[in-house]
Amino acid sequence: MMSGVLQKPPAARAAGRTTVSFENLRELLEARAAASPEKVFLFSESDGRRFTYREFDAAVNRAANMLAARGVGRGDAVNLLLPNSAEYVIAYFACFKLGALAGPVNSLLKPEEAAYVVGNSEARLLLYGSQFAEQVAALPPVAMRSAKRVLQHNLGVGLEDALRYLQGMFPGQPIFIIENGTAGPPNGTRKTRYFREHVRAVQRAHADGVNVIGYLAWSLTTNHEWGLPHGPAADFGLYHIDLESDPTLTRKPTPASVAYRAIVQRRGA
Repeated sequence: MMSGVLQKPPAARAAGRTTVSFENLRELLEARAAASPEKVFLFSESDGRRFTYREFDAAVNRAANMLAARGVGRGDAVNLLLPNSAEYVIAYFACFKLGALAGPVNSLLKPEEAAYVVGNSEARLLLYGSQFAEQVAALPPVAMRSAKRVLQHNLGVGLEDALRYLQGMFPGQPIFIIENGTAGPPNGTRKTRYFREHVRAVQRAHADGVNVIGYLAWSLTTNHEWGLPHGPAADFGLYHIDLESDPTLTRKPTPASVAYRAIVQRRGA
């Protein structure tokens, strides 16, 4: 784990200003989240998402709880085979929160190179993105003995864990998800993947006995939430409406609407 003490230079100490020390990146993140919770910390250029310190710290906590629930603790190593994305940064900080070591696995490695890296990492867990499922499946068993557990990272993990938590807090009570969705360009693939993986998460929780009785996608038509930069990447709608220049407000289906219709018809993802 990266650690150290961050201090102001000697000139600042000589001037009588307070020296602030942080033992590790967990303390540094939590201090920043407390001091400037609404300041933007991370911007994802690929999909337009922004994370304030508060939002980023909350996402890191969810990821850390997910890893901890699967046996990761202080001193453990976690292999990360993830795309360049906000989730990669979140996973890194989640390891820091637990006192674990984050070990990146380059997705461009040849099969034998990836097998060597994973096989000699002594990692407790391999966390990988769904787009790398074939690469992980191709790793030889001897390499996978190092990673005691393998976890496919997907966007729905946080929802699944939240449902299990609520079931524990309120045993037997019905749970109805009244609003679940994400922003993204109308013709992009992010929303399609988001709904598929979140519905699968609900199905897994339901199969394990969580009393989920309903799920509603957000939103049916174009909707721009406050706090996001205005533009196509901030559209939550399954059906896109050009609010800027279309006087008829025509509803145009997106790939996400097609995917969600199929989910409803199949009664599951």
